[in-house]
Amino acid sequence: MKKKNDALLFKCHVCGAAIRPLTFFDGSVWCPNCKTNLFLELSQKAENRDHAPAVQDASFSISQELFAKYLCEGGGRDALRAAIDYCRKAAYALDPYALLNLGYFYSLGYVESVHVETGRSFAKLCFDLARKCAPAGDGAFVTLAESNIAALDSPLKKNVTSDAFYLTVLLKRLADEEKATAPRLGVFAIDNDGSLSAEEKGTVSKKLIELYKQATVYLLKPNADVKAPFIKITSSNQFAQCFLREDKVLWFAFVRKGDPVKTYKKALSSILKDESEIRQNLSVVISEVKKAGNRGADFSDQDVMICTFTEKLYRYYSIDKSTQYSAFDRLGMLYHRTQGE
Repeated sequence: MKKKNDALLFKCHVCGAAIRPLTFFDGSVWCPNCKTNLFLELSQKAENRDHAPAVQDASFSISQELFAKYLCEGGGRDALRAAIDYCRKAAYALDPYALLNLGYFYSLGYVESVHVETGRSFAKLCFDLARKCAPAGDGAFVTLAESNIAALDSPLKKNVTSDAFYLTVLLKRLADEEKATAPRLGVFAIDNDGSLSAEEKGTVSKKLIELYKQATVYLLKPNADVKAPFIKITSSNQFAQCFLREDKVLWFAFVRKGDPVKTYKKALSSILKDESEIRQNLSVVISEVKKAGNRGADFSDQDVMICTFTEKLYRYYSIDKSTQYSAFDRLGMLYHRTQGE
């Protein structure tokens, strides 16, 4: 682990290890050592009033400074990511203000590796924890936390983004130096209903070609069976041909090229090489994305890693573990579960 990250280490309350936590696509935070859902554990302790007062250190102040830098000084995504990391560390020490801010980060979509439509449950947990750990006698703080919880009960308004913008953001995230949280595999939709001008189609095609350089890309076959749901793109020239199809929406899937980062390589390399299982799983995810009315979904190395967890992951999501599911099977089931169906 790099020394520059040591300031972000914090002690797991369950196993006592000094950790950098793993973040799941739904926002839940897990200990890489004991495989515990950390903030859920905190919430249960807070419910029983079985928690120590917040450990005051400089983490929350640093988070505030970094977020101000991101907003006002063009600090970029690195400043934002560091602000969230420091806020998460302070929140895990039960700083109520950090818990409140962490809920904002998740509910407003600032955490890039977390799906906004699924991460709201974690944001609600943060606001609930903030309410339970509110400063003594501060009724205004409690009211604010409760208002934030109530606001998350409202349906999420769909964010209508252009195809080119969506792909631009995806490409930036794929190129992220923090490969553990960059997308490893995912699906997305591109409009093909005649609403795109020739110029827009050209721009989208260029973006798809950029994606092709970084990932193995597939086009979904319409009405395909589960055994062979995708056409593998073997040439960048094929993207222009995709728009000649009669489908009103084109669904693509991708798997990032290259091995997982060293931390995850041993655990993930073998399952990531099973192309048929990946494609089958992504076809299931596409169906769930369509039902939810979302443009796409993607999963990082951390997501796949957490899906290799067994007992505690099943227990958290109330999934029957009588059958031995693979990591990708679990990923499909968990995405389905987090859609609230």
